[in-house]
Amino acid sequence: MSSKSVWGWVIVGSLWLVACSGGDDGGAAGVDDATSQGDVPTTGPCADGGGCDKNATCTADGDKPKCVCNDGWSGTGTSCGFDGVIVSDIDTFEVGGFTTSLPGDPADYASIKLVALVGDTQTPFTSDPPVDGLYYFPKVPTGTYTLEMWRAPNSSLVGAGKTVTIIESDERTLSIGTDFAYRAGTTLLTKPTTIALSGTLAAPWETTTTFEDGGSSDLEDELLIYSRGAFLYSNLTTTGEGDGGAGGPRRGDTELDGWLIDLGQTSLLGDARALDGAVGDELVVAHVRHARSPEEGEPVLGMDEVWTLSSWFKVPNVTLEDGGNLPVTGNFQATASTSSSMAYDGGAFNALLTPFESKITGGFVTASIISEGAKPTPKVGPYLTLANAVSFGEPGWVDPVCNGETDPCDPDECPNGCSLESRYVFPVERTANFSFVNPFDYGQLLADNTLTFTARVTSFLPVDETSDRVRGSITVSDAVSVLTAGPVKPVVGLPTGIQIGGQDAPLDVGINGVGFTPEITWKAPTLGVPTRYRVQVWELTDLKTADDVVIPRRAVLNAYVEDTSLAVPPGILAPGRHYAVDIVAETYGTADPATPFASAAAIAAGRMPSGVFAPCSCHKDAECTVNDAGAESCACPEGWEGDGHFCDVLPCTYDNGGCAPDATCTNGDTAICTCPDGFTHLDWGECVLSGERCDAPLLLESTATGTTVGFTDDYALDDGNPCLGVSMGGGSPEVVYGFTAPSTGEFTFTLDAAHDAVISVRPECDGGCLGADMERDGSGKFTVTVSLEAGQQVFVVIDGYANELTPYTGPYTLTVATATPT
Repeated sequence: MSSKSVWGWVIVGSLWLVACSGGDDGGAAGVDDATSQGDVPTTGPCADGGGCDKNATCTADGDKPKCVCNDGWSGTGTSCGFDGVIVSDIDTFEVGGFTTSLPGDPADYASIKLVALVGDTQTPFTSDPPVDGLYYFPKVPTGTYTLEMWRAPNSSLVGAGKTVTIIESDERTLSIGTDFAYRAGTTLLTKPTTIALSGTLAAPWETTTTFEDGGSSDLEDELLIYSRGAFLYSNLTTTGEGDGGAGGPRRGDTELDGWLIDLGQTSLLGDARALDGAVGDELVVAHVRHARSPEEGEPVLGMDEVWTLSSWFKVPNVTLEDGGNLPVTGNFQATASTSSSMAYDGGAFNALLTPFESKITGGFVTASIISEGAKPTPKVGPYLTLANAVSFGEPGWVDPVCNGETDPCDPDECPNGCSLESRYVFPVERTANFSFVNPFDYGQLLADNTLTFTARVTSFLPVDETSDRVRGSITVSDAVSVLTAGPVKPVVGLPTGIQIGGQDAPLDVGINGVGFTPEITWKAPTLGVPTRYRVQVWELTDLKTADDVVIPRRAVLNAYVEDTSLAVPPGILAPGRHYAVDIVAETYGTADPATPFASAAAIAAGRMPSGVFAPCSCHKDAECTVNDAGAESCACPEGWEGDGHFCDVLPCTYDNGGCAPDATCTNGDTAICTCPDGFTHLDWGECVLSGERCDAPLLLESTATGTTVGFTDDYALDDGNPCLGVSMGGGSPEVVYGFTAPSTGEFTFTLDAAHDAVISVRPECDGGCLGADMERDGSGKFTVTVSLEAGQQVFVVIDGYANELTPYTGPYTLTVATATPT
């Protein structure tokens, strides 16, 4: 089979239905099936095996058989057990009561090895290639061992490394297979494969719509296409631009007419698969409505948004081949709704979050309705949304007295403390009422309730990395009948005290120098007794696909352990990269240590993330390299300065230092921006022709010469100005000078220009006037005398005497002299 993923029931943000039904579980083949005695004598003491175990050798001892277990097996000879660990990679596929068992594909893993303590040494053990899905690791001593399942680097990501799944166990037979709730032998779609959907909706379609007044409706409905047997689950929305046909329905439409849907582009669960009606594949098409809760947050637990499956139709025995097109017609039926009411003990959730309140940036709760065969361990399969309710946490349930609005707040009114971060506060008591349509006559209804919190960690990543955050959660999942029987409370709390390589790794701290094989340790939660811990190491360094698409994070290690520590194996952490770890405390209602990948109907989890960590001791923006001897070296990147352990970015390194694109940036204590000759640099990063504007004036000290040719018309005097009384200069370009009075007194500004000109002295370019002249004096010049205080700054504007039809420009000489100093 193809490479597979293992999913549990910790579902965030959705209410699901999994299409699975009852039936006997398929089991792994017994170890006796893997070894034969070879040729069996038909006469003598060893006739017909001599009563020996099939994994033993029979020899004649006189007239009696002598049974000796084969190498790697131990026992009496009449009964032999494998002297080691057997790992079973056998998957079961079940749908409609029919079960098929198939060995997993050995190509799923680049290598599988087992590590166990022999004396005082951790010793690796290997297996021959699997026999019918069974890996045999001989001579493994009893006790706890570690199974490492390595996968090759993801070839679609440039620079990706190996990943590993780790299981700590003491089971002598361990199953790593998966139980799937769909049939074996499905066919992946490799070509565009479409459904042309027609029919009548039970309610008008809702899409994102922008109104003329600028407002909008973003209550997008969804269409779900689902087949439990073929492992097909697609969903899609529309933009409202369709016509009911190929582009999908518009807002308010009730008729669909050949809506063309490419299953390969809309699949939610990996690759889409073809349908085979000959083996009973059916197709369910469902309309999911999207609505907002009322302002008061009722009736759905203060949720911001609610999705519910409102109507559907089913087509039995459907065939759709790879690359084909299937016309589908049906009328959506709004069948009777199922209602559930769940009460929540918000105070109990808040108590678990108290130690981390300063780091919580938001949260939401979901309740997930799913349906599957009535078994304690649901199978992995396609899910169909029945109902889904989400609150996005910001502003979410915020206590305004203690959070974000009052500074300082009253400690007597805020026993949990005060915060200006508008942190999330879960309502102490609420009841959620859900109504949804369940179109299936098989399975069981399960609910999933998750509270999440996040912390931003971008500041601990290199400056050019994608913005990122770490996420924690508290989850309670069980049958609907259980969760509706009383207030939902957390069952297990959050792990605490996470350390990486001996260093504390809280959410608000970035650490480095943990090494490449650090030990990760943590403390058990104060609430509940975990069945196990799941450890996930996330690489946060951006990688790109061959198409240059940035992938900001990926899981590189998944581990299942019972103790509160884990050593990261060599080959996972890489120089110059950054990571975070999630420690998930899990309790299972029906846990079987021999089947670690099995899901459970009743599960509770507390997920606690660490802060960012790096194996190298270099600065977060430095380049780290490690030689063959394991010694690291650190170098600041180009455009930075420092020794590699401390790096400081030079002002001009990024965005030209904030200078204009056509300016030259020079590194100093700050960026020094130099525009081309004749231009002035403005603070917001723009080079402006000097004299063009008041924010880039030429400086006047005593005498200046120039021309108004090449400038623009920006500062004509308005009609009614206090200097001339009439508008003047419109249509002619101006040159602006800045002048600062060196002393208190009267100053005369004289303009000698060949063209008819206007000179004005202004406190601001676009307002006010201290003096102006548009008539030549006896010497043919224009003069303005104004009184100024020492240090007073004014603008001298040289304009042309013209209207917009006849602009006047030309060369000039401008002088300023003290008229009557005081």
